[in-house]
Amino acid sequence: CALPIYFLPLVRLLIEQTYHGVRVDVPRLQEYAASLRERLVEEHTKFLTHPEVADHIREFHRLTVEAVRAEEPERYKVRRIGAEPRKLRKDGQVSANWLKWSERVARPPEERADWRRWRARLDEISDPAHQPFNVSSTLDLNWLFIGQLQKEVLLRTPAGDPDLSEAVLKAYGGAAHALVDYRTTSKELSYVDKYLELVDGSNHLHPGWRAPGTVTGRLSGTNPNMQQAPKTAGCMECFIPREGTVWIDYDLSALEQVVLAELSGDPSLMRIYGPGAPANDVYLFVGSQLPVIGPQIKAAGYDPDNPTKEGIARAKKEAKAARSIAKVVTLASSYGAGWRKIHRTLRLDGVIIT
Repeated sequence: CALPIYFLPLVRLLIEQTYHGVRVDVPRLQEYAASLRERLVEEHTKFLTHPEVADHIREFHRLTVEAVRAEEPERYKVRRIGAEPRKLRKDGQVSANWLKWSERVARPPEERADWRRWRARLDEISDPAHQPFNVSSTLDLNWLFIGQLQKEVLLRTPAGDPDLSEAVLKAYGGAAHALVDYRTTSKELSYVDKYLELVDGSNHLHPGWRAPGTVTGRLSGTNPNMQQAPKTAGCMECFIPREGTVWIDYDLSALEQVVLAELSGDPSLMRIYGPGAPANDVYLFVGSQLPVIGPQIKAAGYDPDNPTKEGIARAKKEAKAARSIAKVVTLASSYGAGWRKIHRTLRLDGVIIT
């Protein structure tokens, strides 16, 4: 049984991480968080002033001001002063009722609270420095990319709305790339802020783990999820080994596919990983059988029926983009993705099939 050999050492490692924690260079992490906030402002400005969208952003500002101006409520409360009473009493003196009435008449009208709120809102958005366009608003982004820039609706959400996820924005290019940069930095900052929130008094993070934590049996993490730590140098450099220890970085080659071949005995996978199988590359193998990218991979020197080390090396270099597409499709299908997900992935990478 492989359980004691492979699984239990992993469990011990996870327990050690949870209780001993991962050491953090907190001052450095704080500095990195500050740099991310500065970068976020720069990337936000870069997107809003991009030549492709700048005029539309200004038009959005103008339309927003007009829309708010058109919503002006009644300014003054309704004054109930009543009919003018008799001014003089029988003795010729001015009556108290008339004095009160004349005071009400002379009193200036009182502004309504909702009008004051409207006026403050109008003054705020009328300021040229104010930016009403919300880069996190689906409605605002749809107005810009689909309505104004007339971008093709590559994908739709389950609700039928245009999909403006990072993958779609990357396919659009131009100003959309600047927006992707902004979203990436914003996401990284959210992780860094979470680390600073959870770090303990001894500058350690104590990640939680669930094994298994997903329907596929994979490990998942929580508070914080260290499996999703941003893989940027700035973030990684803030995690440091405890005294007397070092970091070890390693990766298993095609782990998922090897396990699938072992457990399923699938004929195609056994051609790659089975007994006596020649050296091969699963992503080139799968990609060579797909439409559009298959001919590109074969033209680069890869032969799925007679793979050679030279052919594999050449195809990895000359058909790098095609292999990357095949890798995504292969892993997606291995983890149970349906045809819609795979079709979406292909479409965003420029592989247009029915």
